[in-house]
Amino acid sequence: MPPADNTTRFSSRTPYYHASRPRYPQAVIDLLVQHLGLTLQSLIADIGAGTGISSQPFLDFGCTVCAVEPNADMRAIAAQHYGSRPNLTLIDAAAEATTLPGASVDFVVAGQAFHWFDPEKTRAEFQRILKPDGWIVLFWNTREDESSEFMREYKAFLETFDHDHGKTRWQATRDGVMIEDAYFGEDRLTKHVVPNPQHLDFDGLLGRALSASYMPLPETPEYPPMLAALRELFDRHQQNGIVIMNYITEIFWRHA
Repeated sequence: MPPADNTTRFSSRTPYYHASRPRYPQAVIDLLVQHLGLTLQSLIADIGAGTGISSQPFLDFGCTVCAVEPNADMRAIAAQHYGSRPNLTLIDAAAEATTLPGASVDFVVAGQAFHWFDPEKTRAEFQRILKPDGWIVLFWNTREDESSEFMREYKAFLETFDHDHGKTRWQATRDGVMIEDAYFGEDRLTKHVVPNPQHLDFDGLLGRALSASYMPLPETPEYPPMLAALRELFDRHQQNGIVIMNYITEIFWRHA
């Protein structure tokens, strides 16, 4: 299974994560209904479900969701916000060993999470738990860093204060899925893209920055200069107290 750090690195960031990470647009569900036959009766395994952001569209649509998440702090947030939903089951397990029965689910989905998994073991587990005609669906909210002056400067701000020095695996994994098919062989995934802008006041922008696993937290010496730099960036670009974080939602799918 992946190193323990990958399952615990967001523990101190769960409040920021759930409050400030972008949600997924209704278009994700619409595409899956149109192209993959998603219905209210579909059983969804949401792998690396985190605080439940990736489960919410499926819960709202009416599907039954098994939200698999090994991080106890993130599961607690998911329970707080979605635990009363009768169509949600929270499961303490990793992507590589979900504990779900074989050939039991119609869709395996992962939102903003696949890059943290062990790809070989996860692919085998996906194949194990999916029904023969099931679907794998991976999706990411991706910043459009060159889409505006604010976005270009926000990218530079992140690079200045990134204490991991760019070592997170999101970009390489996404590119492997999108271009190289490094994780699924020659069976190329289908890709769809929909716009998903996020409108943020300063507190929302600060929370969005702090939700990243590589940014300094308030108890660190790097935090005061980071906060000052973010405030200066926000003040220069805000309009009526709001900045627009330009995202696209990228959705990839393939048969089991």
